[in-house]
Amino acid sequence: MRHGTRWRYGLLVAILAVPAVPAAAAADGPRLRVLLLGDSTTIGSVCRQVEPKGPHLEDVIRSLLAAEPDLPPAEVVNQGRDGELIHGLLSSGRYDREIVPLGLFDYIFIRYGLNDVARREAFEANFPGDYAELIGRLRRNFPGAAIVPMTIIPYMTPERDEAVNWLIRRVAEAEHLPLLDVYSRYAAELKRGPDMLNYRRYPLEEIPERHRAWVAPFVRDGKVVVMDNRLDAHFRDLPGWFADRHPNPAGYHVLGDETAKFLARSIRAKKAAAATAPPTSGGPAGLAATGLEFLDTGFENASPLWYEAAPDGAILVHLLYDHERSSPNRAAGHIHFRIVAKPSTALTLEFRNLDNVWNGRPASIADELKVVVVSPDGKAWKPVPLERLPGDRVRLAVTMPGPSLYVARAEPYRLSDLEGWLASIAKNPLVEVTPVGRTAEGRGLEVVRVGRPDAPHRVFLRARAHPWEPGGNWVIQGLVERLLRGDDEATRYLERYCVYALPMANKDGVARGRTRFNLRGKDLNRDWDRPADPDLAPENHALEAWLEAMIRRGQKPHLALELHNDGGGLLHISRPPVPGLERHVARMKTLESLLRKHTWFTEGSTSESFHNAGTLGEGWLLRYGIDAAVHELNVNRIAGLDDYPSAAHWMLYGGQLPRVISEYFDVVKP
Repeated sequence: MRHGTRWRYGLLVAILAVPAVPAAAAADGPRLRVLLLGDSTTIGSVCRQVEPKGPHLEDVIRSLLAAEPDLPPAEVVNQGRDGELIHGLLSSGRYDREIVPLGLFDYIFIRYGLNDVARREAFEANFPGDYAELIGRLRRNFPGAAIVPMTIIPYMTPERDEAVNWLIRRVAEAEHLPLLDVYSRYAAELKRGPDMLNYRRYPLEEIPERHRAWVAPFVRDGKVVVMDNRLDAHFRDLPGWFADRHPNPAGYHVLGDETAKFLARSIRAKKAAAATAPPTSGGPAGLAATGLEFLDTGFENASPLWYEAAPDGAILVHLLYDHERSSPNRAAGHIHFRIVAKPSTALTLEFRNLDNVWNGRPASIADELKVVVVSPDGKAWKPVPLERLPGDRVRLAVTMPGPSLYVARAEPYRLSDLEGWLASIAKNPLVEVTPVGRTAEGRGLEVVRVGRPDAPHRVFLRARAHPWEPGGNWVIQGLVERLLRGDDEATRYLERYCVYALPMANKDGVARGRTRFNLRGKDLNRDWDRPADPDLAPENHALEAWLEAMIRRGQKPHLALELHNDGGGLLHISRPPVPGLERHVARMKTLESLLRKHTWFTEGSTSESFHNAGTLGEGWLLRYGIDAAVHELNVNRIAGLDDYPSAAHWMLYGGQLPRVISEYFDVVKP
């Protein structure tokens, strides 16, 4: 980060990790290792030039911890760099070159955001993804460290500061991490004196000429630099005298004090929990005998769960249900976590709580849960079949290829993946991304348009009404990327029709690793036969408002597909008692025929008696006269390819849909 009166964007990034066991040991007992990552407001390079002996931020933290007799000694390593933003740390190679070789840490502090907002392209779209990528790398390289993102310090206007901190809070929430709010403490201290925590750094050439001789002892690199208010009496009225908001030593004492307090609370809480922990299950050895070190769920889209050892040495993984509002219905089926164990360790995991309830009746998913995917790095995935056991039980056997292994029900598509993809296509002249509302937790919802709004035909797709089902996201991405390829075929398609897509309906559920319902207990693929409740289902209310505005403009979609995953993979053609039902069924049968002809789809459609009240497919037909269907994608096996499903297969399917849609409108004349 640049220093000066005209460069006010700096970043202190701290991600904090609270361990159960210290990473290193000193002769007099366990020693904690603490890492600080960030930019100029972490390293404090100007303070180091003026007062090289410190104390600097790392010294303040270490000294405050040492003053507490019940806390272990700490080593604090400051790896802040002037001008650094997360993307630069990762893309420049510095992370791999300078951070990874430092060895294991117990605590990792990171605070980013100020440089990012000033210099990162498409900041709001890219910054959360950058942050998530950094967290993922830290988890892989420092598996013993827990991670806590921190807010930025007061630096810009309160409104701009809050815009950055809001994104940081979102990242912390999505990654299931606690947040250390240093902004509030720093702002409270500034009320005692608005400029007492920042140094003064001012160009000598802008100092009145008569004063330049006597300020010579304070000049560094052509600027007058003082750490405190000693020159304010002379220069406070100069424009920009207080403009540089980087912390001075007093500011670093505030940051160090708040950080040390957080650490002290965390360390003591760990000690107290260890002292009162009940005996481990599964015999005296408990989990240690299984070879498992940890099941990590502290990241975006991870599934809520708890685990224990079984007497036979298996690890019982208890998935947590999410519940439907005012209903006995419940769902547990989202699987996404990271195994931490020594390389070559053989582990057996048994999944529990598969006894879901749907429509008031038991609806176990044990028979449907036949395969998961695993990945050593969270990027390259391969399928692993599961073993069906008596009762509502399924087992997974794995051998660790390295120190960690990700496990997922299907190849994940996270909120950060969506944000990165939208940023990559947003500038294409054929694309328009329109905000349409917010989720229950305030996440933005958008409809993506590909093509000209005045095209003769319009198609709508929605994915991820149920958070555990990522297949629809990959299909939509494959469809859009095929239409944006720019070849003659894509051009012909977009002359005929325009595609609209709401790619992730249940963003809150995806971020939090839920299975079926939104955070207010509503199924977003139900109740479409009536107006959406704006309080309980704001996601559906937003889509409904968008659709009705389209209809008022004479742009009603001619075809709508609601994309899901299940163990069957059928095209759900609902048959409610509506005028023109035979015509609707004939059109859906045309769609089914074209899917069979031009894609790997072979599963077929539902029976003639099928009627699924309240789904988007049926609700849009009933209320708006739109030909719509729910399209399930088989999560266990793609019969037409004789292979396990993957992101590549679903994107291939999406890439095959443009031809299907084009020929559909050859036959169907809305």
